[in-house]
Amino acid sequence: MKTKHLKWCIIILFCIGKVFSQTVNTGELSVLSNTQLSTVVDFDNKESGDVLNDGNFYVYSNFKNDGLFTYTDLSDGRIFFIGSNLQSIEGAAPPYFQNIEFNNTSSNVPFRLASTIVINKLATFKNGIVDAANDIGKMIFNENASHSDTSNLSFVDGRVEKKGAAKFEFPVGDDVYYRPSVNDGSQNINNIYTTEYFFESIGN
Repeated sequence: MKTKHLKWCIIILFCIGKVFSQTVNTGELSVLSNTQLSTVVDFDNKESGDVLNDGNFYVYSNFKNDGLFTYTDLSDGRIFFIGSNLQSIEGAAPPYFQNIEFNNTSSNVPFRLASTIVINKLATFKNGIVDAANDIGKMIFNENASHSDTSNLSFVDGRVEKKGAAKFEFPVGDDVYYRPSVNDGSQNINNIYTTEYFFESIGN
């Protein structure tokens, strides 16, 4: 049986009398089912990092993934973005989440999605609009994935992609307006739909 080892590197940066810190993973990290991991500073999973999240992972600051961030198939792992300041989600490699929750009341648009993220089960939109209205931000829902609690308070402003044949309501909007669109189910499990909503005023 292969044993997973936890290898952490905590980097403390000092700059003009202020202390900036981040949690950096360069090895293998497993969050087991029914366990909890929290990071109150920026989380940076390096290219060599391998994170397996089957538990509850709480992120209170920025999140960057350049390595592997995934789960085991039978798990119910969850990641919570619940900061009290603006939070960015970025990185060169897409993280794979079973469940994700957005809950940040620091502003109307507290989340900046500057990478692709993949959701396998459920995305919960409690508070905070996810700004993905850039060239690289995209939220992908796998075949059986869904979302809940979506409203004017929390949705995706940018591209949302849905894989598979199931009927799906896209959690999209623009500015402070939630404007979901729905695609009907089909017989082709290889379908890929991408939607983005634009709110524009047309003058006379």
